[in-house]
Amino acid sequence: MKGFIFAAGYGTRVRPLTDSVPKPLLPICNVPSILYSLMLMKEAGIQTVVCNLHYLAEDIIAYFQAHDNFGFDMHFTIEEEILGTGGGLKNCEQLLNDDSILLCNSDAVFDIPVKKLLEAYRASGSPGMLVLKDTGMAERPVYVENEIIKDINYTFSSNSHAPFVYTGMAVLSPEIFKYLEEGFSSIVYTGYTSLIQHHTLAPFLHRGYWVDVGTTESYHRVNMEILDTIEYWQTRFSSLKDVCPSVTGGDVHFEDGADVTRTVTGEGSSLGADCHIQNSVLFPGSRIDPGSRYDNVIIQNDLVIQV
Repeated sequence: MKGFIFAAGYGTRVRPLTDSVPKPLLPICNVPSILYSLMLMKEAGIQTVVCNLHYLAEDIIAYFQAHDNFGFDMHFTIEEEILGTGGGLKNCEQLLNDDSILLCNSDAVFDIPVKKLLEAYRASGSPGMLVLKDTGMAERPVYVENEIIKDINYTFSSNSHAPFVYTGMAVLSPEIFKYLEEGFSSIVYTGYTSLIQHHTLAPFLHRGYWVDVGTTESYHRVNMEILDTIEYWQTRFSSLKDVCPSVTGGDVHFEDGADVTRTVTGEGSSLGADCHIQNSVLFPGSRIDPGSRYDNVIIQNDLVIQV
């Protein structure tokens, strides 16, 4: 099995954080978000991972090179123009068409038992399995009947309300490439709908933790939630060499009286005397003036975002 990670987007909804940092490298408890997906690839026993890039592609490639690709056989494809989820995967067909694929986004955090997901996929006999989450009532639902996905986003006008949402994670056979289109397209409306029509598409219901880091609010929230369960995530990351989530990065300087509570502090940060910070995220290199008071903020360079 091979892995594929979507990482080409601009991260528009997370601006201004992504004005200078590509979304896949936004730190979540001092670990770039893309590594939460790469951790799952490692747990799955995957060695070859393909990643599509566009916005600030050089920064992402440089980061991986600096870490020897974390022991993976990494392949990066740079899109001159963004191709979307369907076109982006189709563009990598020659690298992926000889094995099943574990598909992930670079901006989602799961505690999914990935080995159970792969076992369920193999047992299903289906050319595709989508990871779903019960959200109570989904605005863009996935309709499941008799353990088979029958509709997604009302494509077939089923008008059947459903609580399930597609999380962006899937396991796919090379059969998917028969239905994907070159150029900009969506994997949902080309690949998945075609599998529903011509084959079967199986569901995997994830009952655990999942966050799609789509806004500054969700970015702040996932940092706080990972911080609160940091030991669990440190254990999960033990399989991925040279990286581990942490509350405080390396070489952080605390001056006398600096009071920091429930805050993720990035590498090389400096916190001035008698400052008070709580429930916040400090990017690497943050400088906090003496006597400053912050609560529920994200600080990146000179940028302070209240959430």
